[in-house]
Amino acid sequence: MIDLKEAIYTVSELNWNGFKNGKLFSPMEKNSFDFLITLDKRIRHQQNQEKFNIKIILFDVNERHQDFHPDTSIL
Repeated sequence: MIDLKEAIYTVSELNWNGFKNGKLFSPMEKNSFDFLITLDKRIRHQQNQEKFNIKIILFDVNERHQDFHPDTSIL
């Protein structure tokens, strides 16, 4: 189990990159993650978030202006 006292990790740091088809939320919940911060607009369709207690913070990035606008509608 990972010691996650108020820390932020990337999926690469945890060797979780490439987890697909609902496999990302399981290790996140096992390691007591509360939030997933992502730029991936397809995350709702790729992960079965309803059965996990993890909130998604989705940043909508405008490539032209590189502004971040969090989509809080899914919290």
